Amino acid sequence: MKSIPDISAIQKVVIRVPNWIGDTVMAVPAVMALRDILGDAELTVLARAPLSLLWAHNPAVDSVFGLAGKGVREEAAFLKAGGYDLTVLLTNSFGTALSAWLAGVPVRLGYTCHGRRMLLNRGVRRDARVRSMHQAEQYLNLVGHLGAIEGEKDARVWAGRKAGREADSMLRESGYEEGGLTVGLCPGAAYGPAKRWPAGRFTELANALVRKKGAQIVIFTGGEEVELAADVARGIFGRKINLGGRTDLLVLAAAMKRCDVVVSNDTGTMHLASASGVPVVGIFGSTEPARTSPLGKHAIVRSRVHCSPCFRRTCRKGLNYECMEKITVEEVYKATVGLITK
Repeated sequence: MKSIPDISAIQKVVIRVPNWIGDTVMAVPAVMALRDILGDAELTVLARAPLSLLWAHNPAVDSVFGLAGKGVREEAAFLKAGGYDLTVLLTNSFGTALSAWLAGVPVRLGYTCHGRRMLLNRGVRRDARVRSMHQAEQYLNLVGHLGAIEGEKDARVWAGRKAGREADSMLRESGYEEGGLTVGLCPGAAYGPAKRWPAGRFTELANALVRKKGAQIVIFTGGEEVELAADVARGIFGRKINLGGRTDLLVLAAAMKRCDVVVSNDTGTMHLASASGVPVVGIFGSTEPARTSPLGKHAIVRSRVHCSPCFRRTCRKGLNYECMEKITVEEVYKATVGLITK
């Protein structure tokens, strides 16, 4: 990579963060590191509008802009108007690099993948060594080309007081009781069914925790998975609160913070719970924990089958999903109890 002659001359920086909740959370350590490296430079985060909320209270960030989703032209226009000295692309898409090039941002730092080498004047190879890293480490590796990274950088999301009040009010109105054990369940996965443990097993797990540990259960999903949340809740016999589709991302993070442990598929809510400081049990099927495990206290449950990890959205063998079907309720229960008692 060509070096940047004088890092102290960089005054305005825009950081294009990823488009998925989990990837955005895993990018937080890199943004915190950028703040240390660039000192008093003005840092702007550029994100898809729904995800911009996650950066609203981040102390390392000076401003946040949420993209409406109109594509390369919208993004290029924003970058050009901003007069930025440097753009750091934590995305790997061709389109985000094209936007920075069209805007004429003087320094464009990113990984040279997906045909975008000529669009980046500070390109870093995403070789086999980089691809084998945890996702958060890949982002840190890119930022590290601007300067030395000192100390551990946590993946933390700041929900803010308003979201905390809304979460508490919503939980109380839904029957939440303080004290005792509270377990969150995240049965969805926007990526696809290859990441979803069967809904019925989440219900079985909840009933085991209610029966043996006196737990109250809180169910979290996105708005597009409301029916899934209802299916899981329907069979739970005990104290249960279904928040599926009822919260924005900040209220979701604040509500999950009230849990003692969260059990989740490998999806954005898993990372959001972890970034809220909650121990997480991550259930992995088609994906690889070495690349996308939660960054906080966690336990991983997976079943190693001959074809995993395949990183596919759907099972190439039809509707078998052997990697998920082999994971038992007992395994997840033991992992959950193990995190509670540590």
